[in-house]
Amino acid sequence: MKNDTLSPVFDIRGRDNLMSFNSSMYTDFPIYKNGKRNLISYNDDYFINDSKDILENVKGVVRITHNEKILNKDGKQGIFPLGLMFHLSKELLAELEKHVKGICFVRQKRIPTILSQGITIGVDEGSSLPMLYTKLNSSATPSYITESFLNKEREIVHDFDSRIIERKTNDVQVGGLLSPEAMFKFNEFSTLFTGNNFNLSKSKINLLNNSNYFTRNQANPRSFYIENYDSLPFAPTNTINNVKLTIVDDGKPTRYSGTKYFSSRAGIPEELYRFSFVGNEDKTANARNLVRGLFTGYVGAENLKNMHGIYDIHTPGYNIENMKDYFQIRFNSVNPYYSISDRFDIELMKSSLNEYDNMEESLDKTKYMIACYRGDCYISNITMRIQRNFQDPETPINDEILSTKSWKTNYKGYLPNGALDTENLAKINRSDINAVRMGHWATFMLMSNINFCYRTIDDSNSNEYALTGTPKSFYPLSTLNIRGSGKI
Repeated sequence: MKNDTLSPVFDIRGRDNLMSFNSSMYTDFPIYKNGKRNLISYNDDYFINDSKDILENVKGVVRITHNEKILNKDGKQGIFPLGLMFHLSKELLAELEKHVKGICFVRQKRIPTILSQGITIGVDEGSSLPMLYTKLNSSATPSYITESFLNKEREIVHDFDSRIIERKTNDVQVGGLLSPEAMFKFNEFSTLFTGNNFNLSKSKINLLNNSNYFTRNQANPRSFYIENYDSLPFAPTNTINNVKLTIVDDGKPTRYSGTKYFSSRAGIPEELYRFSFVGNEDKTANARNLVRGLFTGYVGAENLKNMHGIYDIHTPGYNIENMKDYFQIRFNSVNPYYSISDRFDIELMKSSLNEYDNMEESLDKTKYMIACYRGDCYISNITMRIQRNFQDPETPINDEILSTKSWKTNYKGYLPNGALDTENLAKINRSDINAVRMGHWATFMLMSNINFCYRTIDDSNSNEYALTGTPKSFYPLSTLNIRGSGKI
């Protein structure tokens, strides 16, 4: 204000389906009409024009439906975030100057219609465990993988490649989503993802159709990443309805959705003969499809119809046809405002119009432009550890194998009556089984409601820290640690 105090908040005009700027985006209202101040009329619901696809309103509620790529745009590599560019004409600045010295833009916290995003993984039907969809080398066919504690000769070894269990695409369904935000806010999402139905849609940043798998990092064979993304110019409008979601915490033996089981743990550390079969049960002594260990948390998903990709998980009952109702809910928000721009002196704005360095040639240079970003939707690269071994009760950080052949020599499979043959199991060193250096990681890009680029190490668990000498950390601050001290 003129007396250096802040004014109340004044709403701008909002609308639905806001795309790249052009003169027809908003109804044009002159500031003065017939020499008198022109006041914009609106109905009792705060709409100026509430026809479908417009929802122009006086409460400043905007839904961006961009028609620009936000990834690798115009041949340039990188991320190009979406924002609002306000065009302030000389006439508007002159009118504002009558009442105030300067302006800034503020906004309320966004009320999201997207709960979180997730990238698809497989879930094995036999063990109910998550499996990564990948190509093990450039000439291989994409398949689902997980780790056994045995190699192909049924020996207890550290070597990663020889322990990989691989399943064909047709043998495993797309049955889960890696969703870091859901796991980070587990207490909140555990009350939502309990076997209830949700509507999902493809994300604006997604996987290329011809490379919808994780690529193996040849410099670190335990690391897998998404190599190629596609930035869609328009957000997909089609939703996949009635996808049943069940959240599975890290290292949990079983979660049941009402129709399907999900798991993130195979076996227990105390008993070496507790394991899961990947695929079909093989109860012979030569079984090689055995897995043990702890797996990352994920969101179990049913009815995704084997469609790989990155998905938006919408709020319960979400339907784009209800957009007018969502706008009206937003109108009634009483959340506090926070700034999304600097404070601008109107006199300086007027004097600098002709010197604005960032002015695009195609835009009207009689208008001052201010770019604002909403600041509560983030794009992050995230690395998640998919699998790790148990901490042995007696030697929790041991990762040295004393006898590689004890399982092959002493495991006899199951008896004809269906019971496990336990005659020689005591001769197998449990510590060797729990010492296998398991671990593979998946790196991918997601949009989220929280900023995963702000992270720190976690040394709050004093018992864990005393045991391993290592706080919980993250990649790339810490290396991908397969040693015994990294099983946390």
